[in-house]
Amino acid sequence: PFLAVGLLTPLISLTPSGIAQDAPISAPLEGKVLFLGDSITHAGHTISMIEATLLAQGLDPGSFELINLGLPSEGVTGLTEPGHPFPRPNLHERLDRALAEVKPDLVFACYGMNDGIYHPFSEERFAAYKAGINTLIEKVAASGAPLILMTPPAFDPEPLRTKGQLRPADAAKFGWIEIYENYDSEVIAPYATWILEQKDRVLGVIDL
Repeated sequence: PFLAVGLLTPLISLTPSGIAQDAPISAPLEGKVLFLGDSITHAGHTISMIEATLLAQGLDPGSFELINLGLPSEGVTGLTEPGHPFPRPNLHERLDRALAEVKPDLVFACYGMNDGIYHPFSEERFAAYKAGINTLIEKVAASGAPLILMTPPAFDPEPLRTKGQLRPADAAKFGWIEIYENYDSEVIAPYATWILEQKDRVLGVIDL
């Protein structure tokens, strides 16, 4: 059996373009499918919907295993904003162990939301993000598993505006509860655009 990623488009709220690739993506489903990411992945909603859809399509539940290794607060840069209650976990502190232990047949990864550390855009932070994703691509490729990257999802500032948690560009400090007001358009959007540009280096890219 094969997992046609394009069929999952409605479930994970993709844009109409769906997959950033010229042809539909098909990846072997038999075996272990590993999901890496931050708290958005850890919450498990997308993975549960994917599993439900696959079962509804009649696939043998014993033929595949969806493994959620999302970790809240994690990023790929090793950066942490001042005031965060603990150093943010860095994927690269555990990636080798995860790949060796799970031995996945397919990997999904979604990073970026935490990697701008909720500050205004910075070329240095962007470079750290690209370096972290590049290392992720290289290590998953070395493991022999195909990789599907997911862009960071859009960040909606409006619910936080009424809570007084948004900050202008000239604010004295920023962080996970003091978020730059244009974080979505000026940080998350460029990160997502760069992820889409990596489509020829991986099995595919999903535009969230």
